[in-house]
Amino acid sequence: MRVIAGMCRNHRLEAPVGLEVRPTSDKTKGAIFSMIGNDIYDSNFLDLFSGSGAIGIEALSRGAKFCTFIENSLEHVKFINKNLNHVKKALGHENYSVINRDVLEALKVLKEQFDIIFLDPPYNQNLINKTLEQIYNHSILSDFGTVIIEQDAKEELPNSEFFEIYKNKKYGRTSIYFLKKRT
Repeated sequence: MRVIAGMCRNHRLEAPVGLEVRPTSDKTKGAIFSMIGNDIYDSNFLDLFSGSGAIGIEALSRGAKFCTFIENSLEHVKFINKNLNHVKKALGHENYSVINRDVLEALKVLKEQFDIIFLDPPYNQNLINKTLEQIYNHSILSDFGTVIIEQDAKEELPNSEFFEIYKNKKYGRTSIYFLKKRT
């Protein structure tokens, strides 16, 4: 697993071994960032269910001004911190924070708004709609922000009265959805 573009390009990242973490493939990661294009530059990025931190680190590498990583597993947080430490020199700054807490609980206490929110919860645990509800209820997505969801292609579409899907792609057994606030 590696950073595929930006200031940290080709830096190798580590991930915990086992079934709990499914690192996003380089192909899927490249497609996600290609679809958000220049919106990443100078954005406030939120990486939920961060795993190894690879998506948030990719965002920082491509010009996000700040990234917040939220991960419940202490073991995974150790990998996030190790990976951030590895790319810190290439980034030239420490414009990130790592929160070791349950995502649904953490969303209740975040004070800032985010331009891009990426969520890749454990598959088949019905966390997507609950997470979308918390994002809406606590007003953490900026008015013109985007929520990006990575999920198993066999799972039901994200269903939210607060957000609408404006783009989606399928890569093997992974589906990616891009959502905006309903108007």
